[in-house]
Amino acid sequence: MTETNADFQSVLARLELLEDREQIRGVISRYSRGVDRTDPDAARSTLWPEAQLVVGAVEELGKVRDTAATFIDPLFGKYIGEILAATHHMVGNMIIDVHGKTARAETYAVAHHLTYPTEQSNDAVVGLQNIRAEDRAKVHELVIGLRYLDRFEKRGKVWKIIERKLVFDWCRHGLFSGVESGGLWGTSTKLRGARKPEDPSYEYFHDTGMIEP
Repeated sequence: MTETNADFQSVLARLELLEDREQIRGVISRYSRGVDRTDPDAARSTLWPEAQLVVGAVEELGKVRDTAATFIDPLFGKYIGEILAATHHMVGNMIIDVHGKTARAETYAVAHHLTYPTEQSNDAVVGLQNIRAEDRAKVHELVIGLRYLDRFEKRGKVWKIIERKLVFDWCRHGLFSGVESGGLWGTSTKLRGARKPEDPSYEYFHDTGMIEP
């Protein structure tokens, strides 16, 4: 192989690595979006069917380790759909280590959770032992600093998660402190985040193929 060919192959390898990392970033972001919009199909699209999910915090769903094929529907139906009024995940620092058709990633995130004003919701999200009796039927916020430890596999040209572990670093809790009218919240935009399909993004991207309707 000539020096020119070797240089060309080196450039192609670097480009492929950049594409791999960018696709992995997209997978991580799409999973969080699927959770926040309560869109199980969006979340499911980021996981291989046999993907292992280590999420012991969600005890109501059964086993500590489950597969994507049996985990997603209960997660969205019983936990996110019935227990959480809203979530918002901000994904931050990522370390992505690609080795051929496999990769590992550590991703920092801050996850905001909003409860329904019921004891069932507050017990599942915050724990009634952490709430004064007179506040147990009010809306609460739980903010968690966390990390995802993911293993990925590339099949063909597609990267998806084959294993995800959830690591909690810190949390903060309090009564809901937001406003519902007035100020910037009431005047800057009338668009409000919602769950699928009411969220404005589904109409906005409907003709692009980026987001399934």
